[in-house]
Amino acid sequence: MTLTAGESLEILGLVARLDDCATARDASAYAELFTEDGTDTGAMGTATGRDAIRDAVGAVWAAEPPETRRLTLNATIDESGPEPKVTSVMLIVTRGPAPKMLASARVTQVVRRTEHGWRIASRVVQDAPLSEPAAADPSGPLGAGPQAAMSGPSLPAGSSAPGLPLRRGPLPVRLTAPSAGAVVRGVVILTACALVLYVVWRVRVVVRLVAISLFLALALIPVVDAVAAKIRVACALVILMVYVVLIASVAVIGYVVVPSLVREVGQFRTMRRATRLICAVTQRSGGMTTATTSRPNWWTMGVGCRSCWDIWWARSRTSLFRQRASSASW
Repeated sequence: MTLTAGESLEILGLVARLDDCATARDASAYAELFTEDGTDTGAMGTATGRDAIRDAVGAVWAAEPPETRRLTLNATIDESGPEPKVTSVMLIVTRGPAPKMLASARVTQVVRRTEHGWRIASRVVQDAPLSEPAAADPSGPLGAGPQAAMSGPSLPAGSSAPGLPLRRGPLPVRLTAPSAGAVVRGVVILTACALVLYVVWRVRVVVRLVAISLFLALALIPVVDAVAAKIRVACALVILMVYVVLIASVAVIGYVVVPSLVREVGQFRTMRRATRLICAVTQRSGGMTTATTSRPNWWTMGVGCRSCWDIWWARSRTSLFRQRASSASW
């Protein structure tokens, strides 16, 4: 069913008038907004017909605290069915400068066009918890004030539909078992994460190189921009030049600097071993150098180190000379 803008406004006005009648405690006007066979359903049961609705809501309002107001929020109209269906949220609040919400519920109303205009064919109130019990006489028709009001109208006398128990205090928390689809999705997500982590671990060397390359590229962006702005050439050519310079620097370091450093380290290790040997020989030969000579022990060690260095240098030069002579004779 397709509604015009005017018809949609009439239906929303009907829902608003229903709340105004409930706030004013006008049971007759409230019931007149339903069709002749209209139904009002809540947790306490279902009232059918205007007379039953009038009696039921009168008992509900009598059990409520005084000076309460009903508000309808987020009303939407569904036109997909044969009759329009209005879904909204209803609040019961106190009046005054600082209103307090007593209860809330989800309301679904099916409306029908009659000779007197749009009327409510059925009204269903669901999910009506209260944050705290109302200060009403628990011996009333529904057992509690606004909680009974939010639960729907009471059943008229002689009705066989049983009432449902009322809930007081904080709402209980229910934990439900997950569905099979949710379990499957969880397993698939965990498996995919495990596979991704395993692949990353297997190619960790590649990932490390990519990270280093990316860092180097980001670090060279200012250099490339500065060079391109100064010499006014294409950025591609500047990038190529920068990479050529980097490759040349690596080659120079690998073929010139590193070998010399290795030689120096080898010479240092040899001298350190010779120094240790001289120290050991000096201590064994009579240590006692301070008792037989006037020169201190550290002076003797220094002389020994220098002699060892001279010997090592002469041997190395002799070995080099031999190598050159053998190559020349060859």
